[in-house]
Amino acid sequence: MDAATAAKDLIAPYRAALYDFDASGARAALDRIAAPDAVFRHCHPFGTLDGPEAFWDTALALLAKAMPDMERRDYIVMA
Repeated sequence: MDAATAAKDLIAPYRAALYDFDASGARAALDRIAAPDAVFRHCHPFGTLDGPEAFWDTALALLAKAMPDMERRDYIVMA
């Protein structure tokens, strides 16, 4: 298996959980694929977040609260 396919396989559970936003599945998948010291750089108002917990608490959880039917669609995936 080439590196790009392996990377896509690695993030597949996370992408699947975000498809219709399964919060518990997305959080568990994020914890599996992101290092504890990963740095997430985002636009305002999120900014730079240190670690998957900060990314979840500061960005994804708040977005899900604001948009209860949040979902994600990927049309092109490059890994």
